[in-house]
Amino acid sequence: MPRNIENKNAWSRKRYAKDPAMRARIKADCAEWVAEHPEERRSIWWKAALKKYNTTIEWYKDKLAEQDDHCALCLAVEGKRRLSVDHNHECCDYHAKCCGKCLRGLLCVNCNRNLAIIERVLKQGTVVPISGTWLDSILQYLTKYKTQETQKWKQELGTNSLVV
Repeated sequence: MPRNIENKNAWSRKRYAKDPAMRARIKADCAEWVAEHPEERRSIWWKAALKKYNTTIEWYKDKLAEQDDHCALCLAVEGKRRLSVDHNHECCDYHAKCCGKCLRGLLCVNCNRNLAIIERVLKQGTVVPISGTWLDSILQYLTKYKTQETQKWKQELGTNSLVV
């Protein structure tokens, strides 16, 4: 048995990859724990989300209710998978803790990934979408939150200030 933790983890990964009986046992143990502890599993996710996005469970639930339990872009219903918290990456680094002020909405995993791609494209030029398409929805979504951010900045700076 290896002495340090890195070697132990590497040894365990190799064994897991080669031993189907071990994989089956671990998966069964995990499934059993999840079935017996649904609230604990949920609270683990909430704690991680609260820490990463610097927000509250109430914000998530309020935003979910505001969006009628759907993804803000494609209207996918929150079901087995939880919707992702979307935030403006220009405000906060993706890998760092979010400030909480730049949170936009809740998106399904696919829309959240595609939004990141579209935002990179928009930095390089202009996009003219066909009305009623997914791309049109994403641009309306971004415009909505950009307008809200501008209004907040104006309020913070005062009504006579010019925001560029």
